[in-house]
Amino acid sequence: VVTYENMTDYVATRWYRAPEVTMLMPGDPKAIDIWGAGCVMGELMEREVIFEGEDIEHQIDIITRQCGSLSAAELKGVRNSSVRSLLQRAGRRDPTGFHRRMSDASAEAVDLLEQLLVLRPQERITVGPALAHPFLEDHHYEPDEPEGPTIDPREFDFESQTDSMKPIRAELLREIAIYEERR
Repeated sequence: VVTYENMTDYVATRWYRAPEVTMLMPGDPKAIDIWGAGCVMGELMEREVIFEGEDIEHQIDIITRQCGSLSAAELKGVRNSSVRSLLQRAGRRDPTGFHRRMSDASAEAVDLLEQLLVLRPQERITVGPALAHPFLEDHHYEPDEPEGPTIDPREFDFESQTDSMKPIRAELLREIAIYEERR
């Protein structure tokens, strides 16, 4: 099972990593993916990385300057002590929004971006509403977007799997068979 304790700096490039991962706060793994999608969308809109921190503390500083800060009660849940100290020293910050920063972008694009990049994961937009957002309406066709079953996280536990080529070969053959069925 993926937990915040076993997510490291090597899981994802810092610039796309959700703040709750860096802060070692509890949250929903789906919200982490939404944050990453927001970072990619922002980069496409601005044509450069939008949160280009030099280290973890700088990364969180950049994010909170743009997206606002946590409340005093929420700061108690930040288990990364250096980040918690930084946030306490920085004080209260209100979200600045992306409208001024991305003035050439459509209002719908900026609105979706701001919903993808909400600091608090529980307030971040989820996949369904994001796909139904007006910015994506020309590309959204709900009947063609079925929801699949939840995948068991053990499917991705490659470190504990055997080093033998036999399971890898079997998996490749299984994937080829699935591909051939669909052709």
